[in-house]
Amino acid sequence: MKRKLCSIALIVACTNLFAADDLVTIIDVKPTVFASSFNKLNTHDNGVNIKLKNIEDEYKFKLAPNINLEISTYTGGIEYVYLSCGQPSKTAEACTLLMTKIAKSINTKFNQKAFYTAVSGDFSSSSSVAYRQNGIEFHVIPDIKNDQLRFEVHPE
Repeated sequence: MKRKLCSIALIVACTNLFAADDLVTIIDVKPTVFASSFNKLNTHDNGVNIKLKNIEDEYKFKLAPNINLEISTYTGGIEYVYLSCGQPSKTAEACTLLMTKIAKSINTKFNQKAFYTAVSGDFSSSSSVAYRQNGIEFHVIPDIKNDQLRFEVHPE
């Protein structure tokens, strides 16, 4: 009996070790709460409403021409949010507004002024900028080669 219990304990311990590789860090906001907040902020500009469920899934939305949103969700939160803005010379203003809407939907205490100060500058350079607040990283990544500006949000 002792041998059987030891074997079971060993199997459980090994399973936990292997499961640790599959752990995903998430942003602590339910996907439905994020979607509701984003939609409220975005309706003032006649924007696209997004729908998310509190399940493990990946969503893609076309918000405007050359502007796409990708979100990976889990039951208890969001793994990442990617905003891609093609042709930044034409979409930079709309993209910048969407960045703050996304950030405010993830973090109600998002410091917009500090974010703009951190990322202000010429998006035509190839250097990315990171802004961190409350355990969340916000990255602005110009991609000159593909004529694209990306905004990535994920946990620190």
